[in-house]
Amino acid sequence: NYSKKKQRSPNIAVSFDIWGTLLAPNPTYKKERIKCIANFFEVTIKEAKMAINNVEFSFDSRTDTEGMHFGFEERITAIASLLLKTDVLKSKKINNLHQNLNRLFLEHKPTLLEKDTTISTLRKLRAKGVYICFFSNTGFIEGSVMRKSMQQLGVNPDNAFFSDELKLSKPAKKAFD
Repeated sequence: NYSKKKQRSPNIAVSFDIWGTLLAPNPTYKKERIKCIANFFEVTIKEAKMAINNVEFSFDSRTDTEGMHFGFEERITAIASLLLKTDVLKSKKINNLHQNLNRLFLEHKPTLLEKDTTISTLRKLRAKGVYICFFSNTGFIEGSVMRKSMQQLGVNPDNAFFSDELKLSKPAKKAFD
């Protein structure tokens, strides 16, 4: 069974990125995330969507060029700043928003890109003694939530690394050391 991990010394290891390689984001999650953030900041869906898109573009560009990690707190603070709602972060419980976004992610899980072949390919690799590893940058959603989602999809690597846990993102050289 693919989901059962064997103890073995990895002579061969294969590392996969998650997004765009194994998983595709669920479009419903993104819509629900926008609604949740709009409600939190008491702004329109359009305003929230614009702020989220601007922050994601800016932070993801910096992540891709500098290898810096920008997690939930940095992203939501930047969104608040764009919406001129930084006072809301002090008056409302940001942890509730974080928990709601995590819950929404698990309710609207990503999907396997190659539903018919992903699990069977991973099984074949594991049967040949290949050590399977995932490495993914994270943003709003942290690695612990990604692990739960992957388990629910039946995707269980020997090891998984997430940028929020490493405090570094791909392509930073240090992230691969």
